[in-house]
Amino acid sequence: MRYSTTRLVFGLAVLGVAVALLASGCAPRPPRGAPDFPAATVLSVRPGQDGNGSVLVESDAAGKASITIAADTRVLRETDSGYEQAAFVDVAAGQTLDVWTTGRVAESYPAQAWATAIVIRASR
Repeated sequence: MRYSTTRLVFGLAVLGVAVALLASGCAPRPPRGAPDFPAATVLSVRPGQDGNGSVLVESDAAGKASITIAADTRVLRETDSGYEQAAFVDVAAGQTLDVWTTGRVAESYPAQAWATAIVIRASR
């Protein structure tokens, strides 16, 4: 009986550690690498269909750009403890975003790009 109780306790401990590791690995986080439009200020928001749309942003590093946020764009919000899922409707004029794009930017004025991910920075 003692042997099976020890195995059960050990098995539960291993399961608990595995669940904790999986949960920490599933926490939302921004893409690796520098954003294409870092610390971009949202100048205006234009809602589109299905909860998506575009934002006009301005970044000291990259200038002005019209960024399309599609259904497959990952939207995160920076918090004191990391990041949480957000949505296009959470984006508002005056906020600061970090924007990752597909890499293709139309060289118009303002530039035009499709976002793969955005992070709504915490206001400080």
